[in-house]
Amino acid sequence: RGRNKGKDGMAAGAIDRARASIAHFHRQANLPSPTGDYRVREAVKGIKNLIGGDPRQAWPILPQHLAAMLRWREGRRKNGIRLVRARALLLTCFVGALRKGEVTALRRKDVTVHDDGILFVLARHQGLTAKDVEQGTKSKRSGSSVVDWRLRDDDAATKALDPVGSLRAWLKESGGGDDDFAFRPVKDGAEDDVRGKALASRKVDRLVKECVEGIGLKKKKYSAHSLRSGLATYWRHVIERHEVDVQRHLRHESTAMLARYIRRWDELPEVKT
Repeated sequence: RGRNKGKDGMAAGAIDRARASIAHFHRQANLPSPTGDYRVREAVKGIKNLIGGDPRQAWPILPQHLAAMLRWREGRRKNGIRLVRARALLLTCFVGALRKGEVTALRRKDVTVHDDGILFVLARHQGLTAKDVEQGTKSKRSGSSVVDWRLRDDDAATKALDPVGSLRAWLKESGGGDDDFAFRPVKDGAEDDVRGKALASRKVDRLVKECVEGIGLKKKKYSAHSLRSGLATYWRHVIERHEVDVQRHLRHESTAMLARYIRRWDELPEVKT
């Protein structure tokens, strides 16, 4: 058993997400949820005491890490559409502070690339369903379903990575209609055969871990969420963006949740730039 994992390998955070899902579907069916039962709550509390209840936080990936990761990837895989996709995927997750489930769920019509930045419309993310978006709920009115990243609001290090050009190149190379997924798998052995289904979210994790290991970092410390926490950390520590701006971009309802994403600047590993 690893740290923070139960007998079947489930971490404390995964247990909480499973409980939340069970409760959600019971509410949808107008049924009482067993997750509120005293015995269930006590059992979960005991499991967390046994395996450790604090979620393991992914270390952030900053622009200097991204630059090194992309150089390593380019050196390992010369040209090819998979390289174009990898570059666009990493930079999209970073500048949009997107969760892996959000980026893989994006349709081409949800992404608007312009000279000054990228606009993402997230029809479904934590706490926001497609029906909520259609009905114009508080979440949509407050802008939590829209991510608008602007070049002029970021610094030279991020601009040098060229997120706009990278995403444009992938969308052009991959082709497809407005309703097709923005990020799709490529058939093995056929560089020009882009499939119609969505890219599996686990592939985002795999790409991140492969690249960080390639530049000499500990892959077990990183995940797709490292790109999201990396933007939060970078904006607060380097660009010194206001906390409210960072909170809005990450679509958090409280500053307490945001604080979990911003890591200690002096504890972060360095890489050769």
